[in-house]
Amino acid sequence: MAPYGGAVNSVSVHNGKLAAAIQSVIKTENGKVAVLKTTDYSEIKAVTVGALPDMVTFSPDGKFIMTANEGEPNADYSVDPQGSISIIEVDNNYAATTLYFDGFASQAAALKAKGFRILDRKPILILRQT
Repeated sequence: MAPYGGAVNSVSVHNGKLAAAIQSVIKTENGKVAVLKTTDYSEIKAVTVGALPDMVTFSPDGKFIMTANEGEPNADYSVDPQGSISIIEVDNNYAATTLYFDGFASQAAALKAKGFRILDRKPILILRQT
């Protein structure tokens, strides 16, 4: 997997396709999802996603591939990329959209009232339902 970056953090298989979430060699930079044929492991597509893709999965119908991009900081926090999710549209030439969570900051009180625990970490809020 060296041509795609660093370590493979997660894989998912659906209908003859294997998607691998691969972090960049420098983990604070954007990672990739490599989509390969399961028959011969040849590349179908390599797609750029957010920093440190930590999990990848296909939607049940196989039309989408989703990643959870951890956005982990470096050792001294001098680089701290945003966490995000990426949604890859399989039927649209593997077009990827990466979504960040900073848009939820103004909704913090309402989310807390609904049971979400919000942890402050620059530059975003991390949302976890309790």
